[in-house]
Amino acid sequence: MMSAVHDMAAESAVRDATTAESAPEFSWDLYESREAIEQIRPEWESLLESHPNASRNAEPQRLLDTLEAIGAGGSPAVLLIRNGRTPCAVLVGRTEQSRIRCRLGYFKPRTPRLRTFKLMYGGCVGVDDDAVARTAADAIRSLIASKRFECVFTNKLDCDSAFMSLLAADDRSVQREIRPHWVTELTPHSYEQTLSGHSSKHRSNLRRLDRKLCAHFDGEVELRIVTSEADVDSYVESMRSIFEQTYKAGIAQDQMMGLDWAKALKSRAAAGELRSYLLVGGGKPIAYQTGSLHRGVYSAEGTAYLPEFSSLRPGTVLMMRVMQDLCDQGAHVIDWGFGDAEYKRLYGTRSWNEAALHVYGDSVRSRVARLMDRMSVAASVRGKKAVGSGLTSRIKRWWRDRAARKAAS
Repeated sequence: MMSAVHDMAAESAVRDATTAESAPEFSWDLYESREAIEQIRPEWESLLESHPNASRNAEPQRLLDTLEAIGAGGSPAVLLIRNGRTPCAVLVGRTEQSRIRCRLGYFKPRTPRLRTFKLMYGGCVGVDDDAVARTAADAIRSLIASKRFECVFTNKLDCDSAFMSLLAADDRSVQREIRPHWVTELTPHSYEQTLSGHSSKHRSNLRRLDRKLCAHFDGEVELRIVTSEADVDSYVESMRSIFEQTYKAGIAQDQMMGLDWAKALKSRAAAGELRSYLLVGGGKPIAYQTGSLHRGVYSAEGTAYLPEFSSLRPGTVLMMRVMQDLCDQGAHVIDWGFGDAEYKRLYGTRSWNEAALHVYGDSVRSRVARLMDRMSVAASVRGKKAVGSGLTSRIKRWWRDRAARKAAS
């Protein structure tokens, strides 16, 4: 009997030892200089090779190009998680002194400046596994607790992800508005098949809009496709000219001015990925679509048209011509990014919910920013419930018209 007990105890000890040996031993390190980035680059790129669908924003060169385009004020910040000695996840971002953007409608209250770790959109790779997600969340909390950062800003995480759930459970976090992320699945080399899900009447109306625009400009309408570095400067000049006359210039000026678009687009051109479009009517640029094409996925980064031609629907005409060109190129997906614009709902084929999330520290400035952030989110939720979605849309249109008039004056 005693021998059997000893045997059972020995077997249990062996099982425990085996379990301990096989259990993952996760560790993490934060790298905050270009020199450090280059040192870990082989590990980083090896990790990305095992995640072929990872966003381009998670790549080392895209981070460095973005920092170059942003200019002074930001530095790289890459959190690499290892299982033993093997990299298994990466969180890509930058550090900067910045203010959290709070808004009430289109009003923007001023928040304190915080030392912030800003994760890039699409910059979290490998955190799908629950154990890795816990390690990543613990790392974020540790960076906050050690006062390394006063705020960690996660840019639009999947609301159903384990990483998002773990961070959202923290009392110091504030989750922003949930917004859908839309994509349109294309049929490569078949524009007609791509639109086959829409009625024949709708497709006929699209052709009619194109003819109407062409007639207005006496047939002088062309789609210019920008793919080379040599064409970037003139494209950016046209893009800025159009943008500054839209409502967006009145409410999102930092979206255009906070980035050196010429540098950013030239880096995409050098990588062979730039594919932006300019719709020209009567020799005058009237609409643009900025984006890049990589491995059959087109990432749309921004679009606008001149308000004076709104009755001719140049935005819709441009989108259809872009879609046709991408089908011809063999693309299989257009990634519209986050947001619930009407054209995304109409032409998108798949969506999921995302939200930005801020994790704050305990400094006085962090607490003030967190309070303002929560008040802004609460006011937004109450306002939408009070007025309803229909009135909210009308109010937004009124603000956009007002902003467009202000931009044009």
